[in-house]
Amino acid sequence: ISYKFKMQPEVIDAISPLRFEDPEFGCVVEGLDLAKLDESTRSKCVELVYRYGLVIFRGQEKLSPHDELSFAKAFNHDTSGEQQSYTGGAAPQTKLPPPFDDIAVIGSFELNNYHGLASAKSGGVYPPWKKGQLSWHVDGYADTNPPPDLTVMRCIATPDVAGETLFRCARKQAARLAPTQTPPPPPPPSSSTAAVSSNGHLLLGDIPADCVRVRYRLAAEIEHRPMGYSLAWASNVRKADKGETYQQGNSGEGAALVNEANGTDWPLVLREPVTGQRTLSTTYHVASACVLDPLTGRVVRELGFHDANALVDEAWGVGGGGGAEHKKEEGALAEERAGGARSVPTTERHASVTEEEEEEEEGAGCPPPHPDVYAHAWEEGDLAAWSNRLVIHTATSTNLYAGQTRIHHRIRLRAAAEFTPEAWLSGGAHTAYEKAIHLR
Repeated sequence: ISYKFKMQPEVIDAISPLRFEDPEFGCVVEGLDLAKLDESTRSKCVELVYRYGLVIFRGQEKLSPHDELSFAKAFNHDTSGEQQSYTGGAAPQTKLPPPFDDIAVIGSFELNNYHGLASAKSGGVYPPWKKGQLSWHVDGYADTNPPPDLTVMRCIATPDVAGETLFRCARKQAARLAPTQTPPPPPPPSSSTAAVSSNGHLLLGDIPADCVRVRYRLAAEIEHRPMGYSLAWASNVRKADKGETYQQGNSGEGAALVNEANGTDWPLVLREPVTGQRTLSTTYHVASACVLDPLTGRVVRELGFHDANALVDEAWGVGGGGGAEHKKEEGALAEERAGGARSVPTTERHASVTEEEEEEEEGAGCPPPHPDVYAHAWEEGDLAAWSNRLVIHTATSTNLYAGQTRIHHRIRLRAAAEFTPEAWLSGGAHTAYEKAIHLR
């Protein structure tokens, strides 16, 4: 975290940064009780989140579920219905009973008589993950329209080692992508083949980032690309589930729900509505993409699954393999599956791990961090609040702390309509596209 503030609720204006390293990403707040905020202090906390993307409020052990919800609802959210929380997602979750059913309990735990829950048990968010697995995403991006603007997560219990959450500044990466100044090149001979450089890599130098739309969809089975920003393989579209199988936690893990079975379609580069800043926003559930004419919004190029996932990797500055490389990897995975490779009977499948690889990974954590990545080592009482338009994040493997308890409360309120992701590119191209395919 780049900033640390000493805040007193009585003297909210007396905020002083202790050190400066990165003026765009993250701050820590200490000495503030989020249960005792006046309106001025609450507004300042909201301002900090949108200014720095990610804020860690220390020392919040005594918050009640009511306090957590009151804080989260100080931010933009949809107030049109009783159920304000985003309930979809790629993983099961357990929620507290009403009136606190906007709060999910996540982690590795076995609970009894917990805030109204008779019992609840979870083996972790993604138990099959190998130890270095990452899944970079923004909450609700693949199955909710509009997706949550803010996520609030509070640490109730944390293992002695591991269990970190990784965050990356989306504004810094967007700044590395050149803004569109000229129309894109003409479409290639085949609309199913993306333009690639002479070495076969799909580069954003060939595809204007501001003109890209990415389509997302939750799949029943997936294989991640190595760095976790995209997919190498996906199969079987997840079906919509509005709550019939959703559990309140009294008989095991809740079911993972899908709000929009047809998926979502968002600009690659956004204009964050509060700050007006240019930002990059993706989730790893990439299905396809397309490139728009910046003047008319007409689709000039379609990108299939492999090229779209390669493009997302390129946007984040990782990978280096283009669509052809993705296809090669998918072919290898198909051969592996046909040859009887270990199958993981869960919602999400990940690359199979041999015994030799497990031995190599013993004691290993996540891949070497990118300079823009902050790994938050949770302390009990930490409450993290982040903007899903300014920050991308990922959990880390449950296998790193197998058998230990990890409990977090998480709130992801549905965004209001005016906070629907907006394209950075001005001129109406994305609006014309959205109207043409009935997104507006």
